[in-house]
Amino acid sequence: MVAPLIFPVSDMEIHNVVLAGSSSKAPGPDGFTFEFYKDAWDIIGGHVCRAIKNFFSTDFLPRCAKATAIALIPKGTHASNILDYRPISLCNVFYKIIAKILSNRMKEVMTHIIHTSQTGFIKQRMSTDNIVLASEILSEFNSKPGENYFCAKLDIKKAFDTISRYFLLQRLAAKGFPPLSVSWIKGCIEDVYFSVAINGGLEGFFPSSSGLRQGCPLSPLLFSVVMDAFSCGLNNSNFSDISCDGFSVNHLLYADDILVFGKASLLNASTLDNVLTSFALHSSLMVNNAKCSIVFSKNTPQAHEITHLLGFTPTESTLTYLGIPISSKKLKTSHFQPLLSRLSTLLDGWKDKFLSFAGRIQFLKFTITNIVAYWIRGTVLPKGVCKNIEKLCAKFLFHGTHSGKKLHLIAWHKTCLPKRLGGLGLSSFASLSFAFGCTFIWRFYNSNSLAAGWFKHKFLSPWKPFGTKVSKFWKVISINAHRIKEKLNFHVVKDNCNLSALWDPWCQGISVIDFVQPEIFSGWLCDYIVDVSWSLPPQLGLEAYRRISNIPILPQPHPLLSWISSGNPTFNIFHKYFFDTFEEVPWFKYIWHAHYALRFSDYTWMALLDGLKTADVLAKRNIFIPTNCSFCRREEESVSHYFFQCDYTFAVISTLIPALRSFLLHPTLLQVFEFFDGLHNLRGFEKNFCYFVICCSLYHLWRERNERRYGNDEKDVAASVKKISHAITAKTDTWKHIDRIKQTFSFCFMEH
Repeated sequence: MVAPLIFPVSDMEIHNVVLAGSSSKAPGPDGFTFEFYKDAWDIIGGHVCRAIKNFFSTDFLPRCAKATAIALIPKGTHASNILDYRPISLCNVFYKIIAKILSNRMKEVMTHIIHTSQTGFIKQRMSTDNIVLASEILSEFNSKPGENYFCAKLDIKKAFDTISRYFLLQRLAAKGFPPLSVSWIKGCIEDVYFSVAINGGLEGFFPSSSGLRQGCPLSPLLFSVVMDAFSCGLNNSNFSDISCDGFSVNHLLYADDILVFGKASLLNASTLDNVLTSFALHSSLMVNNAKCSIVFSKNTPQAHEITHLLGFTPTESTLTYLGIPISSKKLKTSHFQPLLSRLSTLLDGWKDKFLSFAGRIQFLKFTITNIVAYWIRGTVLPKGVCKNIEKLCAKFLFHGTHSGKKLHLIAWHKTCLPKRLGGLGLSSFASLSFAFGCTFIWRFYNSNSLAAGWFKHKFLSPWKPFGTKVSKFWKVISINAHRIKEKLNFHVVKDNCNLSALWDPWCQGISVIDFVQPEIFSGWLCDYIVDVSWSLPPQLGLEAYRRISNIPILPQPHPLLSWISSGNPTFNIFHKYFFDTFEEVPWFKYIWHAHYALRFSDYTWMALLDGLKTADVLAKRNIFIPTNCSFCRREEESVSHYFFQCDYTFAVISTLIPALRSFLLHPTLLQVFEFFDGLHNLRGFEKNFCYFVICCSLYHLWRERNERRYGNDEKDVAASVKKISHAITAKTDTWKHIDRIKQTFSFCFMEH
């Protein structure tokens, strides 16, 4: 693992770092695009490579290369003191390339040298696993009569800004980093000068003697190395931790967010205090007692003395860890009020005059869903909370506001379906919970995280029947495990087979408990493997012995678990499997084709699901409006009439695509789609263009209907065709085969 840290730096490595840092096609904060950076690299890349290689050969960076501007970012809304600001370092590009090369190399070794309690910035570790584990441990606080525990949440003062660089370099050497690698890192973090950005200008030019820069690619990894010293100090002390069937946990870390668990005794508190004092003495990272809090199991006799000794603030039963509440008691709906408040604030900030229907879809999909998804990964949301969030989102999507009582015609559970199943592609909370639960099951078997170890020792297997006092989280995991059982492949791996011998379905998809007595064959499967062969008890019986001994034992490295047909599955595979039993709608390909425009397709989606507020749809809900068609004034309005049985709307669509005039009777919307789908002489991109024209026409015709009904503004067929043609031209101008399309469908591209 040492050699990759000190490999000679190649031009390709530098080139990849530069392009990875500017890979977005959209303009960056400086206004330049990926193409600009690529062109610039072609011009100056050789000079940059030589300068960077010079650093890696001499360990020297000139002061100007490390000079850093500090931007002060307020931590809250009413910052009035310098302590209320977070200093973010704006390093120059040349330095960032060097730091990124070093950090990319460090990432590959961090999982081997950093304690498993640290989940911040470490590859293949999940921060929400710590939240789940912390909640599970707190639920154990009051389960054992006569045993008292405490959980302390620690806060470190100005963690990145006060860290001792000398201590950091010592820790790197102690962790086995080669001297050359340490010297490179030393060249990056020492002799750094700062200027402060104030009102668009730089003020001052002063040196620094300690701390790491927030904004430097190296800083998070180096900080994890320092915090690992705290983990080692606590583990090597006499601190009494919490254990479950021999598996012990005494602290959890996400960068500098620390939770400490232990027995509630003065001796234990004194040990923790000594560890913190020693850690502060060496690393210069001091605990801010005023912001530290502590929770005790109920009826702890020495709670007051422990609180006084540590100087922490006692709380009733609930802490907030990484933004999510954890408690020794059952969480109530009130604990999730911060989530509801945040979502309400975000939704309230985007009124209907700012975002279109398509814009609101994107806002829900990429902002609101991501916020809720984080909470779902770390806890089980109560059903009442989920319903409240769904109401907020539904009102916002269909009406542009989350307040008041509004009517929308499409149920939210239909909206939150994949597009191929008739939805808008928004994720439902049930599907997110299922997919995240499956990813936890995957880490449960294929990782050595603390959360996996704790749950294995406590519950053995998600296929083992659980009791009445099991946590909500484990119930969800167990239900999901049974649901995906048929898609799993278990592998017996030499020296790494921490499978439950009885409960895990490792024997050709069957649990051994189904054909073996538990008193004969129990514990962990690795207990029955010697070298690369089975060592089975003779009491098994001939049939059971044959079935088990036929299971191959695989060499290392090999995962314990794989997914049928895909090996190592992703979150998207789990999410897709949630809807495996749902029926696909035949029309989804018409509106969600390769070149669809969300602005047009979402209205077509509503039309196909009777989500447009036509007279016939509203009448079913006892809401009555004038029923005459706004175009022809003769027929009663309905979706099927508007698209395209009405003379006006059919005249518009048939002017754009004259092939539709072959219909003897005016067709419906689906019939128009199916007509082009059945034309074998059209190529795929030509069919997609026809679908696009239909969706675009529907959108503008619906707007014309509303203008006629509520705005007294009427356009004739020619004016509507001209407007739709203009929209088609603007949207399709960059299509790959646009020249061929213009030749075939010339009526859609009228001169303006």
